[in-house]
Amino acid sequence: IPTTERVIPERKPLTSREITVTFCMKKLLIPALAIIAVVIIGLILWQVLPSEKAVPLAPSGKPSLAVMYFENNTGDEKLDHWRKAIAELLITDLSQSKYIKVLGRDSLYNILAQTNLLEAKSYSSEDIKEVGTQGGVNHILQGGFVKAGDTFRINYVLQKTSSGELLGSESLEGKGEESIFLMVDDMTRRIKENLELTKEEITGDRDKAIGKITTSSSEAYKFYMEAYKFHGNGDNRTAIQFYEKAVALDPEFASAYRSMGVAYTNLGLFAEARKYVQKALELSDRVSDIERYRNEAEFYYWYESTYDKAIEAFMKILDLYPDDLIGNHNLGFLYQEIEEWDKALERYEYLREKKLADAILFDGLAYLYQLMGMHDKAKSILDEYFNKFSDNFNLHIGLARIHLDLGDYDLALDEVEKAFSLNPTNYLVSWNKGNIYLCKGDPVNAEKEYRKLLLESDSLSYARGLGSLSQLYFVQGRFEEYKDYMMRSIELAQKMGQKEREAAINSGFGYGLQKIGKSREALERLNKALEFAVEEEDWSLERTVLSNIGLAYIRMKSFDKAREVAEKLKELCQKSPNKKIIRMYDHLMGMIELEDGNYPQAIESFKEAVSLDPHFFKPYLDSLGLAYFKSGNLEKAKSEYEKIISCPRGTRKYEIDFVKSFYMLGRIYKKQGNTAKAIEHYEKFLNLWKDADPGIAEVEDANKRLAGVKE
Repeated sequence: IPTTERVIPERKPLTSREITVTFCMKKLLIPALAIIAVVIIGLILWQVLPSEKAVPLAPSGKPSLAVMYFENNTGDEKLDHWRKAIAELLITDLSQSKYIKVLGRDSLYNILAQTNLLEAKSYSSEDIKEVGTQGGVNHILQGGFVKAGDTFRINYVLQKTSSGELLGSESLEGKGEESIFLMVDDMTRRIKENLELTKEEITGDRDKAIGKITTSSSEAYKFYMEAYKFHGNGDNRTAIQFYEKAVALDPEFASAYRSMGVAYTNLGLFAEARKYVQKALELSDRVSDIERYRNEAEFYYWYESTYDKAIEAFMKILDLYPDDLIGNHNLGFLYQEIEEWDKALERYEYLREKKLADAILFDGLAYLYQLMGMHDKAKSILDEYFNKFSDNFNLHIGLARIHLDLGDYDLALDEVEKAFSLNPTNYLVSWNKGNIYLCKGDPVNAEKEYRKLLLESDSLSYARGLGSLSQLYFVQGRFEEYKDYMMRSIELAQKMGQKEREAAINSGFGYGLQKIGKSREALERLNKALEFAVEEEDWSLERTVLSNIGLAYIRMKSFDKAREVAEKLKELCQKSPNKKIIRMYDHLMGMIELEDGNYPQAIESFKEAVSLDPHFFKPYLDSLGLAYFKSGNLEKAKSEYEKIISCPRGTRKYEIDFVKSFYMLGRIYKKQGNTAKAIEHYEKFLNLWKDADPGIAEVEDANKRLAGVKE
């Protein structure tokens, strides 16, 4: 449900290839649906664009290295998981070094996928050169392992990518699978010697034992790798089951806790997500430096009050690894969150210049341009991905979103159909179709699509369906049905034990109730949401709730209480790292002045709120239009309402103020003596609310005025 401050749905930060989109509670309040979380399941791929020339080395000139998957020469397929596991353990261990640049596991995975080498049992010299070129590394390590009884033997070869010159060839032995961790530590030391690091550099390097920064349990690591596989394919629930098995065997397996937290985040289960992210943070001595900083950044990002610490953690990541994909992307996303868009663009574009074929990066960058009203630029970003890399479900959904914003509904539907062809079972297809039909003025088909979500077995899809239907009924003036579906949404959240979602629903419900004149009921819902927001230190939710509480008091003519709430809201806005958010206070004060008859001051407050909103669709125009109307300035009032109904952002049609703008324009044109225009707008308003509940004041008044105009 729209809120006074219409919070924009953000593109989500990356954590690793295992996740798609992560959510914090504050992002649940989106314009159309304040009661549900958007969880987009898709595989994160950050691939490197092929090039005939090798990517230049980092300015430091440090040696760079890619570790290929190892060959399983045991003849036992049950040991195949060690092909990837040994490589990833080495990557993790070597990545601690201050003196070596190591190709990350996700980049390696996607280069191998792109070159059809994922399942290769061995690599040719041409394969080695291709990986080196795409990865921008000048050394390649490949190896294999055999087993005789309990004895494991691991062999590796280190060579230059350009010439194939051999730099080192080693063989190590150990008893049992548990010995692999010690052998990885030994290989790390030998590889540094092969790369001609000095004794002083080796002894002074960052080099915690791999068993200390991952796990020393081979079984726990096996479950972790199995979880990672399901997580990468978007099956978060199955992944969680394997993560749980991993931490049951090793209760100090920090990386497994963090990954489990990410999986819960993807499912919209935020209480569980926070618990496991915090557990990972408590085990900071069990991860590498870069993973520790990532854990800190992810944990501190949960709370607006610690955004500064999150930014500091991201900066530490980039100090160590300037080209780090996750650090750059997530820092950009955080800057976007606090509306420092130039800084966000700098991070996103920096990654784009690296020619990374990451779908989430391109989607996030396109969305940022969309928020800024640069729709052509946003479309070109997505087209660039399609032309250079591959088809992608989420990017077709993103392109549909852009066309929807522009009011190009048929083009938007075309893009959703393309997404459907790639993933016919994804519930986002029906949800997006419903949104498009609603904006297109086809509520019947919108309702059909939303009801399909209620047929899904997944509780989050069902919650999305309930929220969508409640929104549909709200903008149609079907308030009794709206309230019924909101109550069903609350009951579902309670059944799921999701207090965050319940608080978000109560906040949205409170907004809707005060909007239709049910202020006392609204306060009951809003106070429940406020209690949770204060307890959880969720400043974003608390601001939204306070704003709506203030509006409810205004409708009740309790201006003193409204002013008290406004002062609390002002204090909270001033604490926010987003300095533009003070617009919420300006808007609430404008509403107080408006109801108090102080029209000039109300107009100034609303103009200030509009000016501080960086989004191109300016959500406070309806309040400014009403202030001009009440002050008698009909031309300026008409101008503001015309902006609302002609706004290129198609999703304004989700909002009740869009519908009521036609009613207000009818009144304005009638006062100006333009009978034809008055009739036109009254009829549009009544058509939009033709199925509205009986007894709605605006509907009865519009019918009466329309009849009078036609006489």
